[in-house]
Amino acid sequence: MHKYLVFCATMLLFTACEREPGNVAATPTPGAVEKSSVTTDASANHTDEPKGTFTVDAKTERGTLFENKSTKEQTITLIATGEWSFAPAAGMVGADGAAAIAAGNFLLPGTSSFALIVKRGDGTFEKVGAKSTLTLKPGEIVYFMMNELRGGFADNRGSLSVSWAKQ
Repeated sequence: MHKYLVFCATMLLFTACEREPGNVAATPTPGAVEKSSVTTDASANHTDEPKGTFTVDAKTERGTLFENKSTKEQTITLIATGEWSFAPAAGMVGADGAAAIAAGNFLLPGTSSFALIVKRGDGTFEKVGAKSTLTLKPGEIVYFMMNELRGGFADNRGSLSVSWAKQ
């Protein structure tokens, strides 16, 4: 029994150390950023390709990563389709979200609640909705997600498919 407890404690300590900043975890950790696929290359999610598609799951609080791997600024057109919901009993909405304006405790207050938004590396958010253009700096990484209450993603359902193309 003593050896089992030592083994369990060691594994817990090892797992905790892997999650500290600067250490590399061998397996994904809960809440890790989800990388989605681009139709031209399942392992990439960036604008090196002329166009592609990725999925944004409604439960993804940290967001779906998209990276401009170019050394040049890129402007992309985004078209989002599909439906998602903020709660099991709530109706489904598209990428433009609900008619209700998001309150101050949402990720992007003052715009459509439950709409598709993007988070920039500086921590600012922008509405994307069903169709928009986005300009990315060289090497810029952004994250796509639902405009939801902070911490309110666990009971969400559905997803959006986002098609993008360089302009």
